[in-house]
Amino acid sequence: MATFAPTLSGSLDQGQSIWTKVSLVEFYQQLMCHDWFYCWSDDRHAYRTGEESMGRLVQAANEGGLVHQWLLKEVEMSLFSGEPWSTPKHPMPPAPNTLGLEVVIDLLAGLAEAERPQSRIHRLAAGVIRFFSEGKAIDQAQVTLETIANRVRYMGAYAGTDNPPAQIAHHPALFAAWSQGQQQVSDGSHPGAGESI
Repeated sequence: MATFAPTLSGSLDQGQSIWTKVSLVEFYQQLMCHDWFYCWSDDRHAYRTGEESMGRLVQAANEGGLVHQWLLKEVEMSLFSGEPWSTPKHPMPPAPNTLGLEVVIDLLAGLAEAERPQSRIHRLAAGVIRFFSEGKAIDQAQVTLETIANRVRYMGAYAGTDNPPAQIAHHPALFAAWSQGQQQVSDGSHPGAGESI
């Protein structure tokens, strides 16, 4: 479990934080380890511990900037939505990861597979599925494209104001997804419950 690391060098001014900026990956881990339901505890110690932990998370989000603040709200919205709350389920953001060459290659390989023209047998199978599912065809290529676009949107959101890698920047759909993720963070907006980012 990641912890908040106090700064040890120099003295602190009035109101200055004793916590160093937490990386996005560490912050996500802290969000996942936090007791989000502490306020319903009958145990005073559990309540106080949860309240202090929440205070540290909010402070880390404020010091981390827009992306940290957005991620805190996204996780909170996901955990406090769905059937128990009588609201549509808000998607849980995936864990941020390092955007390395292997991640980009994986995305491009999935994209090439999704954009590949379907064979006659695939089209026939889709027609049979459509017939037996009362006209509700499941287009696997479209599902795959949406999945890839959602991954790229989160990557763009986690990147803040950074430019996308060249492979993403040169693909119109991926660049649009990256930009949409960045826009949602800068606006502080969230995808609607039940819809992907």
